[in-house]
Amino acid sequence: MLLPNLRCWNDKRLTTGSEKLDMVCRKTALKAIGFSDHAGVTRVRSFPSHREEAILESGTAWIPGNMCLTSFGNIASTNPAGATGELRMFPDTASAISLPYQYQDEEASAGFYLSNICEADGTPWSGCPRSFLTNAVKRLQDKHGITLKVAFEHEFSLINPRQDIVHGFSLQAMMAHKPVMESWAEALDSCNIGLELIIPEYGKGQFEVVIEPESPVKAADNAVILKDIIREVARAQQCPITFAPKPNLYDAGNGVHIHFSLFDRDQTPLVPGDKDSTVGDTAGCFVTGILKELSSLCALGAATVPSYYRLQPNQWAAGRAGFGYRDREAALRLCPGTAKTSIRRQQQANIEYRVADATANPYVLLGALIHAGMKALDEKAAISQPSDNIMAVATPLLTSVEEALEALTSSHFLTEALPEQLLASQVAVKHDEYEQCRKMDQSSIIGAYNVAI
Repeated sequence: MLLPNLRCWNDKRLTTGSEKLDMVCRKTALKAIGFSDHAGVTRVRSFPSHREEAILESGTAWIPGNMCLTSFGNIASTNPAGATGELRMFPDTASAISLPYQYQDEEASAGFYLSNICEADGTPWSGCPRSFLTNAVKRLQDKHGITLKVAFEHEFSLINPRQDIVHGFSLQAMMAHKPVMESWAEALDSCNIGLELIIPEYGKGQFEVVIEPESPVKAADNAVILKDIIREVARAQQCPITFAPKPNLYDAGNGVHIHFSLFDRDQTPLVPGDKDSTVGDTAGCFVTGILKELSSLCALGAATVPSYYRLQPNQWAAGRAGFGYRDREAALRLCPGTAKTSIRRQQQANIEYRVADATANPYVLLGALIHAGMKALDEKAAISQPSDNIMAVATPLLTSVEEALEALTSSHFLTEALPEQLLASQVAVKHDEYEQCRKMDQSSIIGAYNVAI
């Protein structure tokens, strides 16, 4: 990179280095295509804008081994593909956005596409997370006539929170952080991500962002993009953040909550909107499938060491394997509507899955949730109803990453639901991260994930 005080010898006007760099950047503005991997990190290929048409037509190169990049930056030692293979990333034009960022104290943007990963000949690659979710959505609709609306909620924390802000959910916390919160809201809006709420949360310097429901793939796309937007805005305002599950052992952890509503072929809502209504056959059976496969799903949504610093009873973090009514200790909870009319309440009603954090891949986890629900529908399983006292009737969740990794490698459900290449790369990444954590003390683990996620 040219330094600001250097002259460009080949420029007849003898512009300064920074002026020359700005001129070149305008002429060859970079855009990018990318995807979310098993560490929950957005990996990209960038290209000059004049090559956009060619990239849209032919994609760009990728290799299978890169799917095994871990949260710590290395490729997992048990990467199943080794150094072999050739793939292509093909951008989905419907996902195109302009990502906002700040350069030299000026606002700018970068064109970005989310992509599907394909074989070199353009056929879908079975290890692609986004294609896995797309296929699950199609199968659910084709086989059972069910569609979903989904919204991801993300919690995150300032790495260096202000010590004079001591009250969670407070006006004090909102006013102290109002400039950066407004910048987050503006940036999300510029990328067509509908913001419902942005909340100063329970923990010190902790926030939660609630966004509008979308179709499943669009919702997962938003979950990917949101993290990078939040992180970039925070960096520009010199208040770095982390989505890590437990940024501080003695403070609140950060989760990801997945809200979903089910609709039949006529787009009639299938989740009851009133507290007194029982959950119907379809939604109740779908929930039964998720509960039955909860250990396997934990292994996808919370498969890192700090995930289990957070997932403990009495931490408001889904410490129980049950279906509750408005119960935030339950793995799943029924969220009835709050509108004045019954019709509107049913349109608002949804079920929340709470056993996840930002170390998960949103496409893989959501796709697996759909497969679990479909399996129960196929088997005409029993109907689950929410409990008002989940602590009395539900068993504890997995308590350690060791249990999660055991479930990840031995689950018949995951073997059936996930394509072999997708599951093998997931296993390789999570085992490699675990082995690296075994060499660290607790403080170092927390610090490493604070930087990585």
